[in-house]
Amino acid sequence: MKGSYSELNNIRNIVKEWQSNGYVHPLTCGNESRHQNLVAQLDKQGDSFELFLVCEDCDWTQDIPPYFISANK
Repeated sequence: MKGSYSELNNIRNIVKEWQSNGYVHPLTCGNESRHQNLVAQLDKQGDSFELFLVCEDCDWTQDIPPYFISANK
């Protein structure tokens, strides 16, 4: 997803909290469930920013689930 740094950084922090919460199932790799949990990655793309989930073991990427976007509002 694309947006402002401030908005995307807030969503990234929500995802980080989710991933460290022992009471919910973490977001995991779509290629291999034994890989590390997904990490929210914020990249600068020209004049805008992009946020997505990435598996650091195999570079598999996924869009941010809508729940995290609505949790930011």
